[in-house]
Amino acid sequence: MQNESDRRDDFIQKIYNRNFEILEKTGKKPLMKCVTYGCQANVHDSEKICGLLLNMGFVNTSILARSPARLTQERRLSWF
Repeated sequence: MQNESDRRDDFIQKIYNRNFEILEKTGKKPLMKCVTYGCQANVHDSEKICGLLLNMGFVNTSILARSPARLTQERRLSWF
């Protein structure tokens, strides 16, 4: 049985592979944009999530409208 860290790494690799297939077919990397509102804890959580998305092959864009993958965090993730 895999531990949580191994499951996370497997998931990241699957998404990365999927994004690589998209890149090969279309010549474009998937875009994402993280927008954070609120306290320092929100900023910290968003940085972790954005880092995971970058590891999955997403490219950060400064234009929110161009990004199909959007993360807008208004509450601390640990609340959920």
